[in-house]
Amino acid sequence: MAKIKREVEMTHEEYAKYMIDKFGIASYERELIDNNIFDAPIEFEQTFTLKPMKKDDNPVIERSFKGVVIEVDEEITEDTELDLIERFIGGMGSVCYTSHTMSINKCLRMAPDYINTTHFYIENDDRELILIWRNGKLVE
Repeated sequence: MAKIKREVEMTHEEYAKYMIDKFGIASYERELIDNNIFDAPIEFEQTFTLKPMKKDDNPVIERSFKGVVIEVDEEITEDTELDLIERFIGGMGSVCYTSHTMSINKCLRMAPDYINTTHFYIENDDRELILIWRNGKLVE
């Protein structure tokens, strides 16, 4: 399965869940909060400790008051919607390029019969083209 790196903005809660899902929990503590109010609902403070990770495993690119921006590896399929650059051979035999924001399968379904799509690319952050599809299948 092909993978791409993508920047994703998350709230602090989404980031905490992502980190727990990725690294697992090493320990968990739960402490009763005594707020000294009669008949107050019982509240607990919960603390999760993640399993150890390497510094390079920390995915945070940018922190903000609203949350964090992280880089994630995302598995893609031919149904994943992406900003695609399509290379095809037109009806007169000329090589052409066009761009779409859609899935590979949708792009292939929408193509007229007289063109032959040969490749799909995506751009990375440095605006370089990365080949993701050729010969009828995703590139590993």
